[in-house]
Amino acid sequence: MGLVQSYHYEVEIERSPEEVRAVFLDMDAYPEWFEYWHYDLSETKKQAVDLKKGEHLNCIYRGSGIRCVVSENTPQAFRFWGGVRGIFKAHHMVYFEPSQVTKGGTKFILHEDFSGLFSFTVSKRPNDLTFTYSEFNKELKKRVESRPITK
Repeated sequence: MGLVQSYHYEVEIERSPEEVRAVFLDMDAYPEWFEYWHYDLSETKKQAVDLKKGEHLNCIYRGSGIRCVVSENTPQAFRFWGGVRGIFKAHHMVYFEPSQVTKGGTKFILHEDFSGLFSFTVSKRPNDLTFTYSEFNKELKKRVESRPITK
């Protein structure tokens, strides 16, 4: 498999995993609150919450797109990957775990593994990725916590 570049970010959010997942999977709304990436679901004509394993979404990061394949879409996780086999692969993993810190809250985990022949190019931009992923977690937290609590 070769070199793997991994990035891992966590944030505590004062809402239930279900509420966090609902905002995360409302990908059509990303342009309202996050500027660095968004997802195009027009190929499947589905909402992200309805995507099944093996279905596609297009990930647009700062204007560049990559066709991705969903590998898991459950109440606990949303995972997908994209790339060119052996050349470059990005595996994006998101987890919605009940918080051990915040009663009724969520530990939101964003993890990405880059592998393949050209995965070394990612290590040339670690500050860019760190900023983008940290900013996503911060903005997601703000977006979720600004909504009324649902029961």
